[in-house]
Amino acid sequence: MRRLQIAGLILASGLAVGACGSSGSTPAPAASEIAGPSIAAASLAPGKPIVTVDGARVHVEGLGVGISSAFTLTGNYVMTISRCRETTTTPFIVLRSATTGLAPTYVDQVTQLTNLSGKYNVEINPPPKCAWAIEFVPA
Repeated sequence: MRRLQIAGLILASGLAVGACGSSGSTPAPAASEIAGPSIAAASLAPGKPIVTVDGARVHVEGLGVGISSAFTLTGNYVMTISRCRETTTTPFIVLRSATTGLAPTYVDQVTQLTNLSGKYNVEINPPPKCAWAIEFVPA
């Protein structure tokens, strides 16, 4: 009988805590709610990424597997990767430095990049019908 009373007390206290609600703070957006770079899929050819430069801002987009042409990055940037429309997953990308030969792989939708200097390109290997975009914005 005593065990039943203890179990009932634990259950009641758990229900009371759950009914109190949230602390009032706004939760961080889920990864699926983060707006990624826009994609102009209608103008994309499979395997031929397009690089657009607007001042220090660089936009790369493509359809399926591809390696972009080289572009210049100098300083600190925020890199944002769009999700594939078909799978809603963020594709892996390789940011290759023509200067150092380093080629780290990124999968986070938003990444802070620091102390960049030189020519870079991106290599991506998503599903064939994945329309993707990567935006490099000065930080």
